[in-house]
Amino acid sequence: MEFTGIIAEWNPFHKGHEKLIKFAKERHPDRPVAAVMSSAVVERGEPAVFSAAARAKMALSAGCDAVFALPARTSLSSAGAFAEGGVLALASFSGMASVCFGAECGDAEALEKAAVLLENEEPARADKIREGLSEGLSYPAARAAAFPEAAELLEQPNNTLGIEYIRALKRHSLEMEPLVCQRDESLESSRFIRGFMALGNPKYVRAQLPEASYGAFRKAFKEEGVLLKDDFSFPLFSSLWDALYPEELAGYEGISESLANRLFALRGDCAAFTELAEGVKNKSLTMTHVNRALMAAALRLKKKKDGHVPPFLTLVGYKNGSKEAVSELMSGAKLPVIARPFSDIEKLDPKTRAAFIEDARILRLTASVRANKMKSPVKDPLLEGVVRI
Repeated sequence: MEFTGIIAEWNPFHKGHEKLIKFAKERHPDRPVAAVMSSAVVERGEPAVFSAAARAKMALSAGCDAVFALPARTSLSSAGAFAEGGVLALASFSGMASVCFGAECGDAEALEKAAVLLENEEPARADKIREGLSEGLSYPAARAAAFPEAAELLEQPNNTLGIEYIRALKRHSLEMEPLVCQRDESLESSRFIRGFMALGNPKYVRAQLPEASYGAFRKAFKEEGVLLKDDFSFPLFSSLWDALYPEELAGYEGISESLANRLFALRGDCAAFTELAEGVKNKSLTMTHVNRALMAAALRLKKKKDGHVPPFLTLVGYKNGSKEAVSELMSGAKLPVIARPFSDIEKLDPKTRAAFIEDARILRLTASVRANKMKSPVKDPLLEGVVRI
């Protein structure tokens, strides 16, 4: 059996995501859709607003057949690393024939040309990027200057991710077909929706959410609340104040020596995650990079070579009607798939087991932060079980 894959954050799940699932099924009606999704944190350096289980319920209600969670390390990577990690996760399933994604540009050929251009970076262009960085440009700005023919495409975030998906496919010589669904500009972005969610009333975003998944959204909104970056202020400052010297902070993912020095100097002058992020940002770093670095410090994620490549996946949920297809998908998986954490962990090799324990720690920390915000008891996410719709 063949499958279509989606690499997702669904932060939160909205009508644009529903459209993407429908598009995938229209292109290949005989293929179930399986997604690999960010778990506790997302690529922009923010916590996921809802738990993985809640977001999976929304996606399954709207037509997705199965949802698997990526480890936090993969989820909290740069756009290129996140894309590569997601593509490798999908490729670990036998029968994964296509990867479907949304982009502002619906021209698959244009995205592929840009991907080839960036993947086969010429020395002169690499020099141009280094020159831009030395002049204080952020990496995205320096890259756009080095690749003017792709600059317009790279200005849009979904285009950028789409290009990175195609680059990863080519880099690893994968045969999955890229399916490009043009983003509907009449639909609001996840960022817009999160902004209104933070106001505390789901009615503000009702029109942007699928009817099929709205019940799951309202339940999560009521029971889980909405996690924001500032909810991680205590874990962040606890980590920063544990450091006796700035170089200790440079051991966390995304934190350079210069950023470590600024964090060390300002840790006593700021009271919240976002305040500190604004304080340490400079013109050579995007706010997304700063947020990712601070979240890595809050989660105590040490630097690790190829840390974005997922060593395992976690089954979050599936549709009851797709049980046989999901069983077939998992039976040929090249990566371990965790469905029953406390028994499956015993089957893992030492390296993968250590990675899973690290991820479990992050899931539990996030659950603790959420419970503290909601003034409720902590629920162990490892005991939640697999979602079935």
